[in-house]
Amino acid sequence: MIVGKTINVWANSNISVKELRATEVSMIYPFSVSPVFTTELRHSGDCAILGIADDGTVYAEELYGDDGWLAQHKIAPDGKVENSVDEAGGTALPVTPLVIPEGAVAPNRVWHTMRLNYAGPRHRGLRGLERVDELVRTLTVADKFAFAKILSVSIEPQAVIGLAESYVLSEVQVIQPDWFIVCRRIRIAYALGEEKIDRDGLPFDYDTCVLHVAHPFNREEDEIRLTTGLVDDFFGMRLYRPMDCALVNERLYIGDGGDRESGRVSRVHVMTLDRPEPPSPDDLWRKKLYG
Repeated sequence: MIVGKTINVWANSNISVKELRATEVSMIYPFSVSPVFTTELRHSGDCAILGIADDGTVYAEELYGDDGWLAQHKIAPDGKVENSVDEAGGTALPVTPLVIPEGAVAPNRVWHTMRLNYAGPRHRGLRGLERVDELVRTLTVADKFAFAKILSVSIEPQAVIGLAESYVLSEVQVIQPDWFIVCRRIRIAYALGEEKIDRDGLPFDYDTCVLHVAHPFNREEDEIRLTTGLVDDFFGMRLYRPMDCALVNERLYIGDGGDRESGRVSRVHVMTLDRPEPPSPDDLWRKKLYG
């Protein structure tokens, strides 16, 4: 574990996020992930994994538009889209859903990583009245620099208040019993330069912004926090809106949602998971006997 010195970053606005990260705790995971292929879908809405056949065929679903139109896709093991059904914004109704083969693996219900779920202050309001600084979960200085850089609003790092909300959308266990990869929706609270009035005529001097992240998580850790590295990438890969994940035959599958404003369509990422071999029955017996 490497811990850096304490520095006054607000007094030195020229310091880089990379330099700040050098002051953070260095985390090394007992597994690694590397990309195999990414398949682009059609729309800029939400993306879910319906099932994965044993041969690696992926069945994915998109929900898009204000009315929640549906599209489903069958993706071959080489990443090519073999078949699709699409309501086409309501112009191709009705559609027959794709048939998911018996035995296909679907994402698990979120259960083991629920301790990451957290609901803090209101999404918008008056910072003092709402006791926002007491209700949010604090972020490191490096986190604040990183979030200020990637949020959809233009703010200074010192305006980032903290983590206002967290919700795990999907989880997959990678090493028993405690290591998981999660797809997580978080909400970051930030201060405004001056008080404003919303559409309902109510004043507010802080607001929040939603981000989606995917990252490893050890449920036995005492401290739950986001690090700058987790915000920046996922094992060196840029994910935009990770929403769903599953693991089959040492391959990790992530459904990555799109964005209507930028025109970015949903994607399905397929990655190889490299992890230690599970202990043999003899190893477990020896551990139980000798400790």
